[in-house]
Amino acid sequence: MKAQTDRSMVIGTVIGWPIAVAGGLFVVLGWAAIKLLIACVRLKDES
Repeated sequence: MKAQTDRSMVIGTVIGWPIAVAGGLFVVLGWAAIKLLIACVRLKDES
């Protein structure tokens, strides 16, 4: 029984890590895109 729980934990970690990393990257990229968009809008307003 112990081996089975360890195995499912390993599988959960292997599946969970890429999802967490992808989620973090998605948030960072989205935040950067919004900042860039705001910067572009401000530049357009000034010119």
